[in-house]
Amino acid sequence: MYEPHQWYELGLLRSPGWLRLALEMRAGWEYGASIAATPLLSMAPRGDGHPVLVFLG
Repeated sequence: MYEPHQWYELGLLRSPGWLRLALEMRAGWEYGASIAATPLLSMAPRGDGHPVLVFLG
């Protein structure tokens, strides 16, 4: 029977694979690209004033 305090015995939590770990290495490059794109993005139009809800994931 399922007991909430023994979730680790069910194998529900695993470490990420090698590919996903390798994809985390690109974070530094993406940060640098966003800094480099700041002047270009500052020239973009600001929008029409409506709020925007962003779901991350």
